[in-house]
Amino acid sequence: GRVVSGDQFISDNEKKHYLINEFDGYCAEMEGAAMAQAAHLNQIPFIILRAISDKADDSAHMDYGEFEAKAVEHSVNLMLALVKRL
Repeated sequence: GRVVSGDQFISDNEKKHYLINEFDGYCAEMEGAAMAQAAHLNQIPFIILRAISDKADDSAHMDYGEFEAKAVEHSVNLMLALVKRL
């Protein structure tokens, strides 16, 4: 789905639905667009990996430490699978 990027941490359900309705955004993040723009301007290939920590609606079911461990595990597995394809 579409990722929206901006200068705000999205934790409000109303703001979340605004981004969904206005931009068809599946998730939001704050750094990826700047990295993509810098890479594009310098003609450097790039990939951005993000782990979605919550749904911005008070439904998070794990603490950050548990989330971080899972995010690392999934990122490593993805990178190993990508390297195998090279």
